[in-house]
Amino acid sequence: MAKTPERYLAGSTAAVRHKGAILLWLAEREGKFLPTQQPARALVHQWLMIQMANVGPMLGQFTHFNIVRAPADDATADYARARYRAIAEKLKPGNRVVMLGAGFVAGVCMKSLVNSGAKLSVVAGRSGQILRSMMTPVGSGLLQRWLEARGVDVITTGRTLRIEAGPRLVMDTRSIDADLIILATGVEPNVAFLKGTGAEIRSGVVVDEHMRTSVPHIYAAGDCTDQPQFVYVAAAAGTRAAINMTGGEAALDLTAMPAVVFTDPQVATVGYSEAEAHMKGIETDSRTLTLDNVPRALANFDTRGFIKLVIEEGSRRLIGVQAVAPEAGELIQTAVLAIRNRMTVQELADQLFPYLTMVEGLKLAAQTFSKDVKQLSCCAG
Repeated sequence: MAKTPERYLAGSTAAVRHKGAILLWLAEREGKFLPTQQPARALVHQWLMIQMANVGPMLGQFTHFNIVRAPADDATADYARARYRAIAEKLKPGNRVVMLGAGFVAGVCMKSLVNSGAKLSVVAGRSGQILRSMMTPVGSGLLQRWLEARGVDVITTGRTLRIEAGPRLVMDTRSIDADLIILATGVEPNVAFLKGTGAEIRSGVVVDEHMRTSVPHIYAAGDCTDQPQFVYVAAAAGTRAAINMTGGEAALDLTAMPAVVFTDPQVATVGYSEAEAHMKGIETDSRTLTLDNVPRALANFDTRGFIKLVIEEGSRRLIGVQAVAPEAGELIQTAVLAIRNRMTVQELADQLFPYLTMVEGLKLAAQTFSKDVKQLSCCAG
């Protein structure tokens, strides 16, 4: 459930003062079919697949997009395809694309937009950082520099005032004419209909680990709740809600929940950051291993990124991992299992990891708590 974006559109302008719904907004011109030549067609296909998998389902919650009223249900599929084709037409090399937002949704789109050859501007908003909720300012700054090296204009200051026909983005510091403007500022649950029930609502419907709301006979799951908005969290929550509504007692533990954003390089996290741990009164120690110390990264000639481990001081138990790496999403589940099994950093360092794999970086990062890995020979245990 997500709020319709119609309230952000007024005539030819759109006010952008919201946590907002995901909205693809572009000048209404005659749509054309997908490019016929490679590699443009392959790039557009890649972009469309990502959009259909990530943005598409959420757009579908707006009563057939609600940007322009859709025709009858039997024509919805044709309408959706036409809209995607119109968007794809805007992703020509050299065209200007402006994206409002720099969080999860924006992160998913960035790589494909850059690869399309379009000139991309990213408006980071009030936070002034890319992926602020996942990364430290240092990590966010690194990702910004890598994007800028690929020609992306990252705008970290200024306030968005409106979107005008053209389309044109108007800020208090500048205006940008574009071929396509993408609003990727998040999803706001549409749960106003629950206000009379007594269910507690904050950023979404508040639920406990059993998916119960503050009203015992009302359960909730998915993006309408205050839980992290990931499809695998929603699926697990829905299963447990169904079990509990029928007399069971299943709980969802999110203490070791992985999160991945497919930027370039990828960003993946699990558990606590140092700041989050300190807010809960947990004393921490941490180490950061840059990828120029990971043999797989050296073999790939791509050493952009790092792996950071956060441990609880005293017990030495691993409580958090943040990774920025080309294959960060592939290594994070190993960190999930280490945290779930309450492993100490030394126990992680003592495990056997296959040489010349990116996940070996976790072992090397664990070894940095007691050794200088720069002085180790290959595979040194």
